[in-house]
Parts: sequence; structure tokens; C-alpha cells
Amino acid sequence: MTTSITKHRVWNFNYLLSALLLCLLVALQPNAAQAQAGASLNFDGFDDYVEVTTDPVLYGAASYTKEAWIRIPNYTNLFPNILTAGLDGSNARHFIYINVDKLTAGHNIGFFAGVGNPASVPLNQWVHVAVTYDHTSTTMRLYQDGLLVATNTGVAQITGGLLPLNIGRFQNASQVNHFWGDIDEVRIWNVVRTDDQIKQFRKCELTGGEAGLVAYYRFNQGVAGGNNTAITTLAATTGAAGSFNGFALTGATSNFTAVLGVVSGSKYAIWNGTTWGPGTPPTTTDVAIISTTTPNQPGNINTGSLFVTGVTHSIGAGESVSVDADFDYSGATVEVLTGGSFIQTSNSTVISSTVASRFRVVRTDGKNNVGYNFISSPVGAITMGSIGNNAGFTTFRYRHDPTLGSGARWIAVPASGTLAQGVGYTYVQPSPGGSFTYENTDGVFGRPRNGNVNVAMTGQPSYRYNLVGNPYPSPLNMLTFFNNNGPTGTGVITDLNFWVDNNNGTGTGAYLTKNGANIAAGDRIAVAQGFFVNSTGAPQPLNFNNAQRESGNVALLRTEGDMERFKMTVSRDGAKDELWVAFSDRFTNQIESGYDAAKFEGNQVISLAARMGDDRLAIAALPTPQSGKNFELSLNLMVRSGGSYAFTAEDVPNPTSEKLFLEDRTTGEFYFLQVGKTHTLTLQAGTYRDRFFLRKSNEVKGAQLGESSNAYAFDNGLFVRTAETAQVALFNTMGTEIQRFANVAAGSVRNLAVNVPMAGVYIVKIYTASGVNESRVWLDR
Repeated sequence: MTTSITKHRVWNFNYLLSALLLCLLVALQPNAAQAQAGASLNFDGFDDYVEVTTDPVLYGAASYTKEAWIRIPNYTNLFPNILTAGLDGSNARHFIYINVDKLTAGHNIGFFAGVGNPASVPLNQWVHVAVTYDHTSTTMRLYQDGLLVATNTGVAQITGGLLPLNIGRFQNASQVNHFWGDIDEVRIWNVVRTDDQIKQFRKCELTGGEAGLVAYYRFNQGVAGGNNTAITTLAATTGAAGSFNGFALTGATSNFTAVLGVVSGSKYAIWNGTTWGPGTPPTTTDVAIISTTTPNQPGNINTGSLFVTGVTHSIGAGESVSVDADFDYSGATVEVLTGGSFIQTSNSTVISSTVASRFRVVRTDGKNNVGYNFISSPVGAITMGSIGNNAGFTTFRYRHDPTLGSGARWIAVPASGTLAQGVGYTYVQPSPGGSFTYENTDGVFGRPRNGNVNVAMTGQPSYRYNLVGNPYPSPLNMLTFFNNNGPTGTGVITDLNFWVDNNNGTGTGAYLTKNGANIAAGDRIAVAQGFFVNSTGAPQPLNFNNAQRESGNVALLRTEGDMERFKMTVSRDGAKDELWVAFSDRFTNQIESGYDAAKFEGNQVISLAARMGDDRLAIAALPTPQSGKNFELSLNLMVRSGGSYAFTAEDVPNPTSEKLFLEDRTTGEFYFLQVGKTHTLTLQAGTYRDRFFLRKSNEVKGAQLGESSNAYAFDNGLFVRTAETAQVALFNTMGTEIQRFANVAAGSVRNLAVNVPMAGVYIVKIYTASGVNESRVWLDR
């Protein structure tokens, strides 16, 4: 709507270069170009426009809504029009255009009558624009990217006769204000769309049958950058088709293109309290809208945009919500309950919130008595005093500082202290049980945390344990987190340590250690979980990122073709500690960073560790024992009180035909550590340094060890188990008795010291009151 625009074209160099590159790609890859459908329409800024003879605004009701997606390369064309009906500056009917660099809309006369956005339209990116007009109240509202940017309550009603609708220009005999750039998804309504409707539906295609929709153009025609000269009209999903004017309809510009403002084929899905409609549940390119949760709430959601309006949406245990684009919970509450997961990808943002908006995370710890635990904050700017539901929490809250001496590493945090992102804190668990709610009523500072979080690692040469925490309202894949920060990634840490309280009211417990030797792909770090990492002292920060976040509860176990892993636990009266051992040819008898892990002691009543020199290890990564060679691993066991202790082989992720045994050198007994088999030993209080050893057979010769009387051999030894008190005799194959052992006790495996004249096959006979059991074994000299 200018008075002095001449017909010209000024090319922006970057835009020209992009167009030339696209032309080259089309020329070099004609088959690929021909296969890609058009998704938007490019206007050359010179003579391109679409004309709809019957303007749905002028021919429809007096109130209206106009919408479009646009992308412009620069501000060279001073007044590029988007959707306009008019003959000249004093005779325009309605218009929405860019006034130099700012979105503007109005009626009748003047370039600036109506509404204008004080901020510039961004260059080289897709922008959603919309204008609404209420004929009765003469109120016009202007929107940019779903947000209301300007309002005028006194915009005169449209005057004058009927004119065509132009997409991409305003023109009379002497004035041309053509649009330069791309346009997609034009919609015209004969109703005033609400703020929520404009915001929520802008990033998906419509069905075409929505109430009040009188014209709808998707621009999904032709072949992107191909020869589309046979196409003469712009297809309308709703309303009248438009005619092309000035378009080349071939090549990279002035034609249909593959760039898009709205994903072709995307849809919206509205939760009605029972199911999603009008179509199928949302996918990652769609828009999900929740404005009712009665009678039911939706479960797992994986969507492009999510809008929750006026209700409380609870994400329960085992449920996950993942959002790839806009997330808005204006006037609503979104809560992540214990075991639930909320994920935003790197593309996702919280686009708006109101005072009535809340995002909260509820964590319930299933304790029967007072205990200690570690927490972290999954939302922004939460203070220690704003969480917790029990007075006991206020008496014990600390952060950890590894740079201080051993007696001063815990520093009290006041109620006003803010939980820093990615940092762990300790607290006293309320009794009995309890929940902690992380929320903020203003919807700004309580927003769910998203994106990269870096935490500085500190410490001393002799102590580098840092207390950190999951910073997101979703679990982390433990293996991905460790691979990012362990020896195969940045090398910042060597292991992770998770506190497990004995839940007996005494504050005793143990740290369970995880690293590359025993993390499975299904292991997760829970929402709001704090944990210790053993830092290498490297200057790089510990990194949390969106790729580590996980929504599902099921994952495949990690497999290591060259690694065998074994876990043994010792337990009594609810207290338990564990030891992991991993075997591989790539390991040595030295400390391997990220596989061997030092024992990180807590307030323990049981402590089980492997000994490697002077080191006590929670995880021992060892070379695979050589065939025919003895193997033994010295164990260090501490028990605080006397009694019966259960030794159990709990986990062997990669089953092996080779056998592990626990040797008790005080009693001379061997215990076959079969998975799920428990052996009970009576121990006195104290520390056992040279009593228990882990033994591994390289080759079991003879029958497999069973529950009945039997014999087998390995490492040049004869091992016998008998169900009753027995005599054991050893014969050569000629029937000559070599040795005899009297009064062999029933039950545990016994290692009998044999002395054979030469290596070979021998016969073992076990004599009991029930009869004779005979086995053949191979014994080495």
C-alpha cells in the first residue's frame, strides 16, 4: 500500500546462493527431486501472486480470522502483502502485510490503520501470522507465532464493494507490493478464533471440515522444484480454488518447494476423556490437546506439540509423555508422579504460561522408617524449603563439597537455598514414607528443565566423589549417561554410586556401584535421583543432555560379546552389599578406568569387596583366566554383628559354561555359585581379609555338580559333594585303589587332596548308606 513502488527486483546474495544450490541439486539428482512432493509455494517478489475471485472475507460474515505461515529472506520489498483485497491506498478492503519489517493488518485506508507488531518479523525462518476481527466490537487482534502481539478496539468495519482475494500482493494500476519468500497453510474463517485456537492449531494441518473454515489452502501440490507448468490453479481443501499469476512453476524459485511451514500430513488429536479424536492418537508431527481428563486421563503420549488447558494432567507410574515442539499448560497443572516420565526434545519449548499454571514432580519414597536419601531438582529455581511434606525434612538438608576435609564435606543448606541444576542434595526421609513435590505456582520458574546441563567436577587428589543428580523430569538411560561421561566419552568420571538405605531407622546402608562393567542398557537413573560420581579430576564438566533421557520402562539388555559378568551379594536382616566381577581378555590385573571401581563406603553393616593389592573394589574387571591355570580373587568381607549371612549369586547377564565357586579357607569348603542359589554361613562380627576367595574353573572334567552325591575335578583337585556321610575311594582304570577318604561330611563341596601317579582318567566311588555312586574324572599330576 505504498504510493511509489516501481517494478523491480533486488536480490539478497545469500538467498540467491541458496536458490542456485537448490537448482544444482535438482539438476544433479532429478530422480530424487521428482520424488518429493511440493509443501509450500515460493513467490519471487516480482510478479507472482494467487487470485481467488470470490474473496471469502468479503463474501462471508463480517467477522473473520486470517492465518498463514510465511518465510522471507530480507526486507528489500518494503510492503510485501500476504492476504489482501484492495485497489489502492484509499480503497483497500482488508490487508495483512509486512510494513518494512513489521507485521501489520487493517481495513480500508492507510498503511498503518489497524494493528502492528512493534517487533520485526524474523528473516529466513518460518513464522505463523494471524489476524482476527470482531465486526460487532470493531476489535482487531494480531498474532505472531501463536502469541497475541497487538490489539485495537476501534478498527473501522470494512467498506466498499466486492473484490478478489490476493495471496502474495496488493495491486492497483500503478502500485505493486509483491510478497518475496515462501507461503504455506493459508486459512480464512468467518468466525473469530480464540487465542488458544490460533496457538494450538497452527502447527498441524486441518481436516477441512472445521466449523467456520471457509477457505483453506495447503500448498501440497506438484513436485518440489520440478516442472509444474501444467498446474494452473491453487487447490483448495475448503472454498474456491485460486489462479496462478506470474509463476514460473519450474525450478527452485517461483514454484512449489519442499520447504514447509506445517508438516504435510500432520494432524491434531483432542482427548475427549476416553479416546483421541478426530483421528488416531498423536505422533511426533502432530498436535495433542488435553482440555478434559474425565473420566480418564491419556497414558503414553509421543507428540509434536502438547497443549493442556484448564485441567490437571497426571503422568502416572509407567507412563511417559514426550514433546518435540510447543509445550503449553496455561491455566492447567501437569504433574509427573513417581515412576512417570516427561520429556522435551531439544526442539521443544514452553511457549507460554499463566499465574494459574503449574508443573510439578511428585516423588514418593517407600520407606517404613526414617532414612537418608539423595535428591535433585527436575525443574528450575526450587528452594529447599519449598519441597517436602514432613517436618523432619527441615532438620537435615545438606550439599556435598569434595574439596573440604573428611569431617567437613557436608554443608548445611538453608530453607531459602536453591537446588542448583544437576547437583545432588541429601535429606532425612519422613517417617513413615513420604512424598516430595517439586512445583512452582507461577509457571515460570517451575518450568520443566530441558536441554544441556553441565556440572563442574571438583575434589582433591585423594577424594574426587561429587554428589550430582538427574536434572530432568524423566529418567536417564544410565548406560548412555556413563558412555557420554566415562572413559569412552569425555573421561570425566569412572563410576556411579547409588545409596541404598537399609530402611531400619538407623541410617545404615550401602552404595551400589555402576560403570562399564555392570551397567545394562535397561538401567535407569530415576527422576529427582541424586548419586555420587567418582571424578577423574579432569577439567571437563559432567554433562547431562536430552539424548540421555528415557521414557520407556522396557529396554534390551546390554550385551558384551567379550565380557562375562557376575554379581554376588551378602545379606542379613534387610542389609545387603554386592560385588561385581567382570572377565574379558581386554582387561588386565591393573585398574582399568571405567571398569574397575573402588569401594565407596557408606554407613554399612555389611561390606563386600574384592582385593587388588591395597585397593578394595566394588567392581573388579579381570583378564579371563587361562585354561589350565589356577584363578583366585581375594575377597574382603566386613560384618558388623554375628549371625547367619546369605551368600547369593544374583545376576549373570552373560551366562557362561564356566563355574564360579566361593572358597572358605577356614573350613575348606567350596560353594558352587549357581545363579539364584543361596549359601548360608554363620559368621562372627569382624573383618575377614584372607578367609574367602572367588575361584573360577577353566575346564570342568567329569559330571556336572548336582544335588546328589557326585564328584568332579578342576585345577588338579578332586571335589566331592555327598548327600550323606560317606567314604570316598579313588581307583585307576585297572581297578587298583589309589587313595581312600573316610568320614566325608554331607552337604557342602569338599576339596580332597589327591596324589595320583600320573595324569589320566580315574574312577571315584562314593560309599554311603544308600549305596554307591561312581564317577569318572580326569586328574592332572
